[in-house]
Amino acid sequence: MSMTLPQDAVRAVDLETSYVQRRLPGGVRVLVAHQPWLKSFAATLSFRTGWCDEPRAQRGLTHLLEHLAFAGANEPLTDQLGRRGVFLNATTEWELTSFVAAGHCSQIDGVLQVFANILRPAPLPAGRIESELRIIAHELMAHGETPVERDLRRITAEILGDPQLTLPPLSSVRNLARLQPAEIAQHARRLFACEHAHLTVVGPFEPGALLETIAARFGSAGRGPALEAQSPLPPGVPDADNRLIVRRYPGAQAMLGVCHAYGPRDRHPLVAVAVLNEILGGSPHSWLFRSIRRDAQLSYMVASDVIALRASVLLKSYAVLPQRNALPALERMLDCTAQLASGAIDVDDFESARETLRTRTEALQDSARELCLWLSTESAISSDESPLTPQTLAQQYAALTVSEVARCAQQILQPARRTTVLLGPIGLVRRLLAGRLVRRAAARGGGAGPGR
Repeated sequence: MSMTLPQDAVRAVDLETSYVQRRLPGGVRVLVAHQPWLKSFAATLSFRTGWCDEPRAQRGLTHLLEHLAFAGANEPLTDQLGRRGVFLNATTEWELTSFVAAGHCSQIDGVLQVFANILRPAPLPAGRIESELRIIAHELMAHGETPVERDLRRITAEILGDPQLTLPPLSSVRNLARLQPAEIAQHARRLFACEHAHLTVVGPFEPGALLETIAARFGSAGRGPALEAQSPLPPGVPDADNRLIVRRYPGAQAMLGVCHAYGPRDRHPLVAVAVLNEILGGSPHSWLFRSIRRDAQLSYMVASDVIALRASVLLKSYAVLPQRNALPALERMLDCTAQLASGAIDVDDFESARETLRTRTEALQDSARELCLWLSTESAISSDESPLTPQTLAQQYAALTVSEVARCAQQILQPARRTTVLLGPIGLVRRLLAGRLVRRAAARGGGAGPGR
């Protein structure tokens, strides 16, 4: 039985998102993604700064300012928008602070006013700082980060050579309570300066008219003082030199990680790093999955992912498994990375990984919120004035060659960039420290790739 789509549906399938980018006189960079078939919108106001730019004695200050951005003039406005079904939220990350909104397109003007108020920090009502600090204390306690999660964050920061990458501790709330309101306001003016702001809107709005509205709303938000990073990121990632990090992990299972870090970030096209990650452990068709789970049944969960920061990139593979399987699984992980580092990338694996990533990229256009978050992150991190869109990224995947990915693997998956991480029960840790497993793991220098 065949099915014929209505003509309107066929036309809708053929629609593509169009993009317009402008920089406002005050310095705000605006990216509009036009999707005329939508009835809703998504918008983000992102600032290219986060924990990495905080003074060490004021850890958590950016998180506090994220909370305070919804106070003052924005408090009644956000309450009104919330009653009309608008989603509003904010996040603070290592290098990015973002305010996110989504709702019916009739509410866009109110959201733009909220964002404009953030760019013009106003004096706060008395007692609001103290009340928000109490809420942040509850939030940090509710986060419930386990000792293992804290260890993994600290290990990531150690590998990348930047201690600021760890979460602000709960004690930071007490430190922030000692700050004077004038100090907090000064940092707010520096943090939320227009030069660091990136506004992204995805919706049915005609780009020219929307840009005029944005310019009118943000017109009085002029240039602010430059933000000088208090803790600049290191210029390069130090060589790990096949380092091994061992931590005690309570429980019967062990956690393995094989990490490769390098800088600067633009050493390789990120599409090549993404394809390499997909081949190594990004899917059920990956080398690690086939070798460790399918062929040997050593672990249920094995995967890899990429952390891309402004100055560096971290490619990490990991598995959780019974401690008795730790050594054979580690040997297979190192075999896979060594084989890929030799440049032996199968063309079929390359084509499959590239097509998977290209398809995922194009599918971003199906969700206004997902597309907006993706565009916002890419725009804020990138220093390029031209926007990186799903279409341009798909073109980069299409132009990528297997030799470029092989060259990427040869340079990234070197022992000099490798840090092997093992979290396990005390008995396993003792055996590792005795040297037997360390010597065997360090000796892995090659081997065949996984079977099909």
